[in-house]
Amino acid sequence: MNTFALLFTPLQAIPEGLVPRFDAGNTIVGVILFAAFITIALVRISHSSMYASLVIANMRVGGLKAFIRESMPLNKLSSGLLLFNYLLSSSAMLYLYCVYQNIEGKDSVLIVLLLPAALLASTFVSLFLTRMLVGVNDIFQEPLILKVIGAQFLGLIYFCLALIWMLNTNYSLVFINLMVWAFIIESIFRIIKSIVLVFSKGVPLYYIILYFCTLEILPLLIAYFVLSGSFVD
Repeated sequence: MNTFALLFTPLQAIPEGLVPRFDAGNTIVGVILFAAFITIALVRISHSSMYASLVIANMRVGGLKAFIRESMPLNKLSSGLLLFNYLLSSSAMLYLYCVYQNIEGKDSVLIVLLLPAALLASTFVSLFLTRMLVGVNDIFQEPLILKVIGAQFLGLIYFCLALIWMLNTNYSLVFINLMVWAFIIESIFRIIKSIVLVFSKGVPLYYIILYFCTLEILPLLIAYFVLSGSFVD
């Protein structure tokens, strides 16, 4: 088509040739990611070295409790905001997953809203139950710290992935694989460090088995059954 013909193209023909970049689903994801961005910015304002400390904490094994206590206490606002970002960014990723899989209604609500929170809350519930069963309080403190900082770090990764995924929905399968592999790699890395920490304290084998059954295997089974449709109609 030459320039003259293009200038005099009927206006009603133009919308038929355009494909909207954002739909209602992307708008919802955009709102979630905007809230996540505000959360991340607030973390930076409240604790200027939080992100550097988070990277270092995820690489440490020895002296983890002391480093966390001095550099990024888990009871501070910045730590709570990073956990909130994990929930937001995970929900954004799962919403895009539901859109790709054409999951709608209560099934998508179950996955998007409840699954990230359930995975995080299950760790604290499992730790409480484990303490009740074995009667000790300090054995699983460091694995719990690893779980928290691992979720915080994973939330930052999911934020970046969700932001790129929202703008490149044609590559949904690639981002789904990245989401799963990021979760698997973080879990394996954290579990290995937890084993090293627990064994260094001379913990009996049945404590190790109890730890894996409650804090690791059970939450993963919940996530698997939800995503595979075993808990949905």
